[in-house]
Amino acid sequence: MARENDEKILISVIKQYYELGMSQEEIAAKEYISKSTISRMIKKAEKKGYVDIRVKYPILTVKELERKLKDYFDLHSATVVPVYVDDYELCVMDVCKMLLADLKRVVTDGHVVGLSWGRTMEYLARLMDDYKNNKKNVTFVQLNGNVASNILSVKSYNVVEKFQRAFSADGYLFPLPILVDDEQTARALMNDSRIRPVMDIARRADTVILGIGRMDRKSLVFERGALSEADYKELKAAGAVGDVCSRYFNEQGEIADRQLDSRVLGLTLEELRAIPHRMVIAVGEEKTRAVVGALRTGIVGDLYIDEKLAARIISQMEA
Repeated sequence: MARENDEKILISVIKQYYELGMSQEEIAAKEYISKSTISRMIKKAEKKGYVDIRVKYPILTVKELERKLKDYFDLHSATVVPVYVDDYELCVMDVCKMLLADLKRVVTDGHVVGLSWGRTMEYLARLMDDYKNNKKNVTFVQLNGNVASNILSVKSYNVVEKFQRAFSADGYLFPLPILVDDEQTARALMNDSRIRPVMDIARRADTVILGIGRMDRKSLVFERGALSEADYKELKAAGAVGDVCSRYFNEQGEIADRQLDSRVLGLTLEELRAIPHRMVIAVGEEKTRAVVGALRTGIVGDLYIDEKLAARIISQMEA
């Protein structure tokens, strides 16, 4: 009975504090409890999950950087999000929120949306738990091959699943690796009767949402074993600076290694460029060369990035 009473007092305190807006001093006086005890009870309630605190604030944009990016790279739009706190996760979530706000406007009934995967896309997918959309008959489809065949590979499928659930939509996965041993195998798999229908859906996408990967051993494809050390060295030697949908390009926006590219499974850069609406997201100054290369491929239609990365890109262009 004592435990039950303690729980009732705890809930009473947090309701007064969070729902009625009473101060800790006011609650302490009303309940004949010390202010320090009230403070401990509030912290205890937070730890027990009784309180879900969410910070909601308007996300502004940096207009001058946006204008310059549009002019330099002939973009449909550029959204540059200020860096309020020097923390990568907070920054990437702010950029993701801006993209998702636009997605509500972009997606219509019957829309087909293609999705890449990667760390940034995983952050984007996290926000889908609270994303509500009433559009009907929407389809989501994975655009390129999967990471290595281990438990971590599930995360690439998780991106499609999260979007599918948020829209109560159909979802199609691409159940093949990023890269195979030779071009003949790649062609055979892409023409397989179970794979070709998925790629046909991807090719008729109205919108694609793409992340930009940088050429680094710590990137997802190398970390999870989707590409080998030999692949890394080959791409580096060819001048690769980054990728979109596992298509590796140099800083001039050209495919870095044609032979390796012929072994990649998924949509090509040419096929991505043919999709009407291309929303591309990137965060972090370390991606500067990769983003410049991606912009020069011509696949970026609407760009979503952070202020520091945008400034580095503009600085490079104006040097």
